[in-house]
Amino acid sequence: MLGGAVAGGIAGLAAIEDNVPHGGPIVALLGAIDGVAVFFLAVAVGTAVTGLATVALMSLGRRHAAVAAPAAEPGPRPVSTDHATEAEASAPQASARRASGSQATAPADPVVLSGHLTRATVRERLTATAKEAAIHEMAALLARGGAVSAPEELVRAALAREEQGTTGLGEEIAVPHARTDAVTRPLVGFARSAEGVEWGAPDGTPARLVFMIAVPEAAAGDEHLRILALLSRKLVSEDYRERLLAAEGTEGILRVLAEIE
Repeated sequence: MLGGAVAGGIAGLAAIEDNVPHGGPIVALLGAIDGVAVFFLAVAVGTAVTGLATVALMSLGRRHAAVAAPAAEPGPRPVSTDHATEAEASAPQASARRASGSQATAPADPVVLSGHLTRATVRERLTATAKEAAIHEMAALLARGGAVSAPEELVRAALAREEQGTTGLGEEIAVPHARTDAVTRPLVGFARSAEGVEWGAPDGTPARLVFMIAVPEAAAGDEHLRILALLSRKLVSEDYRERLLAAEGTEGILRVLAEIE
């Protein structure tokens, strides 16, 4: 915006005139723009301003991120064997178990949608066959995320949103969502339906990929729209939808969902 404003200001001060309803270097070279030299000067200066402004803002962003980033939380402390009981110390089997346990580490789940969607809020198969029942089931799934204070209020808010217009997007996708203080932080749940749930989508396809979003009223603006935008941008890919339907097990689903960014 800053580069465009500078370029436009230079062109305006020089009274550059365009004789066709569109601009650009090609029409300038073809003689449709008066003052070609100043026109290209304005473009060059505007480009330079855009580049400098971009570099400056990226540098400021990196500095801000470095300052604002919280210190890494310490991981779980290893169990010390110094205070083991005499019985444990004298038992070879117990010692072997401790040794093998200290070397084995469970793989961490991928971070999906800034951590709003977790293993707890993923279900391989949605059992409901009707929309209202599916919303009840998805609300119960979100409650497993540990941030739902009133599940029934969450259901009420989601159903009220459906009354305003279906959240069935077509292409076998539904994204029911609710803005309610029945949740204490943003949550996203995902479930697949083998048969599909009739959701009133514009293209008439039943929903087989169901995402449910719930955010507190205080986060109803930016975060709510950000999650919707991220989902929409990824789900537009037919290949991605097919891989999400074909993913095996919760781990496989989480790996595919982790591609949303």
